[in-house]
Amino acid sequence: MAKKSARRAQQPSLTAQELFDRARQSIQENKLRQALNDLNKAIRLNPHFIDALNQRGMIYLVQDDLERAFEDFDDAVHLDPDHVMSRNNRGIVLMRLEDYKGALDDFDKAVRLDNTQGELFFNRGSARAYLGDLDGALDDLSESIRLKPDFAPAYNRRGDIHMLLGSTARAIGDFDEAIRLSPQSPAGYLSRAEARRHKGDLNGALADYDTALSLTPEQPDILLDRAKLLERMENYAGAVGDYRRFLAASGARGPEALLIKRHILHLRARAYWG
Repeated sequence: MAKKSARRAQQPSLTAQELFDRARQSIQENKLRQALNDLNKAIRLNPHFIDALNQRGMIYLVQDDLERAFEDFDDAVHLDPDHVMSRNNRGIVLMRLEDYKGALDDFDKAVRLDNTQGELFFNRGSARAYLGDLDGALDDLSESIRLKPDFAPAYNRRGDIHMLLGSTARAIGDFDEAIRLSPQSPAGYLSRAEARRHKGDLNGALADYDTALSLTPEQPDILLDRAKLLERMENYAGAVGDYRRFLAASGARGPEALLIKRHILHLRARAYWG
């Protein structure tokens, strides 16, 4: 027993870089608790380890711990104000916190430091959109697509901007491309459904809602949107079915649930009487 203890005592301590590398491997294996443990140790050994701060901040961000994520990214920015990913990551947290002006400042700085990454233009374009600068957002998203033509979220977001600018046909073109690039993501189908509904293509919109629900079954928001569309199409029985599924999937209670239940009774009467 004493020999085993001696051997353990003789084992060299890992360096901050070695701990960081092991944490990254743990992240790939979805062992986030182990990764956090190693990153904490790495940062204690080297408080100026910017990559470790960013990596730990990303774990906190995934866990919706926005306060600690912001602290790590903010520390990284203060250590190196010209570190692109630190700026970008802090901007992402600020977006989640709905500080769009602060996020835009960070994304703008990141783009000025590195104008070769499509994701940076995507993030700045998103912040500009939230602040109402639709033309600036459109320019950024187009540049994002030019730099990274296979980036489906950029097509989706640019399609949203086209919708806001009244260019439904262009929006649908972007949503088509987003779906082609990422056919297993419901986002493109949902966006295209809204564009088709706006255009008056109700059958096309219904087909997109159906596909989105096949990818994410019993998603309350999609069920509610499809119910409203079916009601508009005078398919009252179908609308009743989706409203009921919405109530079950969402767990809605109180006044909201009561209003929907009353509406279901109204639709059942319309379905009966024609």
